[in-house]
Amino acid sequence: MKRKLLAATISALMAIGMFVGCAKTADTSSAEQNKSENAKDEQVKEDAEAPEEEAEETVEEKQEKMLAPSLGAVYNGKLYYVLGNEWEQSDVYEYDLTTGEERVVIDRGHTSGFRSVFIDGKNLYCSLDEHLGSENQDCHIYRYDLDTFEGEELCEGIEAVVADDILYTREEKYAENGEDCIVKKSIGADGESPVKISLEKLPGEEAGYFVRVYGYFVYNGDIYVKIVKYPKTNDVMAHYKGELKLYKLTSDSIDEAEEVPLEDFGIEYIPLGDRGDNADVAAEYNSGFVENITPVNDGGRIIELGNYENSPYCAIIYEAPDGNTILLKKWPLAG
Repeated sequence: MKRKLLAATISALMAIGMFVGCAKTADTSSAEQNKSENAKDEQVKEDAEAPEEEAEETVEEKQEKMLAPSLGAVYNGKLYYVLGNEWEQSDVYEYDLTTGEERVVIDRGHTSGFRSVFIDGKNLYCSLDEHLGSENQDCHIYRYDLDTFEGEELCEGIEAVVADDILYTREEKYAENGEDCIVKKSIGADGESPVKISLEKLPGEEAGYFVRVYGYFVYNGDIYVKIVKYPKTNDVMAHYKGELKLYKLTSDSIDEAEEVPLEDFGIEYIPLGDRGDNADVAAEYNSGFVENITPVNDGGRIIELGNYENSPYCAIIYEAPDGNTILLKKWPLAG
């Protein structure tokens, strides 16, 4: 009897031990599971609070944000443009892209002409050369109301871009190596001295060549300048055949500028006399070559066509974002 009681007691104690062991194992497993779930929750929370990494912009997205002076700009379905050729006296024209109707909205006067336009959504900015057609150029930036076309002079400059109430323009000066100055001037900041960035040489390079600004644009508040480098020569057309480089101006000194690959912004460079990918456009309008291409703020382009002796017509073409072209003006070479 005692033996049976002892055996029963031992069995009971073993059962209790097994139960406690199982309970401990279950408690440990549950704690570990809770710990794992808490860690996952913390990671999810950290991921949610962490700033999202912005995807790198495509060339097309960059081009949509680029602000650049141009020969044309679109506003409310109408294209405002100038002829652009520094030897052709030009008014500011308004072309209705729906009806095809055109009119002169700003008269150039008798001896002057407009060379570039820019629209910031409120105003039309134009560069007016007071002595267009002569070597004594005298360019000034004017701002016009888009409803009344009443204007006021702002400053000297060949072309203009406005971003965040800052006016960016270019002064063309000539020095030993050639020189174009980019000027930054706050709109309405009377008495404030403008900031001038001299571009008479390339960063980190010595003299012995010429440089010329081929154009500029503002992107995310930074100035990017297209500069052509060409050897010193008596060939007056050499600057149209030089090497094109793109620089981001990081300070008021060209020496601290950063070179940027042209393909980052899809920039096309067509040396004078080279029709490039636009040969069919030049041939269609009996012009010799594509002289200039400037972006339009609707995603289109203005194509300026030059001439040869056997194709004596100049022309201004608007190429819409869908690739369709409109002949805006065509004229024979003067003289």
